[in-house]
Amino acid sequence: MKVLTVIPIKRLGEAKSRLSASLDPSQRSARATSLLRSTVAAIHSCASIDGLALVSPDRSVLDVAASLRAAPIWQSAGGLNDGLALGRAWAAQQGADALLILLPDLPMLVSSELAAMVALSTPGSVVLAPDRRDEGTNAMLLNPPSAIAFQFEGGSYLRHRLAAEAAGLHVVVHRAPGLSFDLDTPDDLDELRYLRPILGL
Repeated sequence: MKVLTVIPIKRLGEAKSRLSASLDPSQRSARATSLLRSTVAAIHSCASIDGLALVSPDRSVLDVAASLRAAPIWQSAGGLNDGLALGRAWAAQQGADALLILLPDLPMLVSSELAAMVALSTPGSVVLAPDRRDEGTNAMLLNPPSAIAFQFEGGSYLRHRLAAEAAGLHVVVHRAPGLSFDLDTPDDLDELRYLRPILGL
């Protein structure tokens, strides 16, 4: 099974706006860049993932794609779901059997969690990794890549699950610490600072 991954990246100047009470713009940009690099490292350490693309309207992100061993996909307009549609088209051109959508704000992500997610994927399935609140979708593995429409932003976990069930697909929910912990708010940042020394991250 050929599994390809697409990571959507906002403009770095707009990244992590909900952390503005704790971090200034340059710190938020640096944090977003660090999260991207750690996410990419986890992907490249996962033997069951065969390739990676970055989708972004930010040229500075795409300029470093080659150094991250990722295909750059320029998004000229539209929102998150529009960018992911470009990523899906790229995956189809590359002959992917399954498509992993992974958001780049998972500071505790490890490659074994991704490998476990891929192992759960079978033809005609959707594997969902929700956030800790069961509201957002932090990762989604579609087999085939065209399985359902993207419905990210604002309570996407339930929408993705209902769409998969309506399409008659097998739905698997994959819960893992690194996939569920997304860095989004100042409280998340405080919790991360507390957890990292304990977990040795």
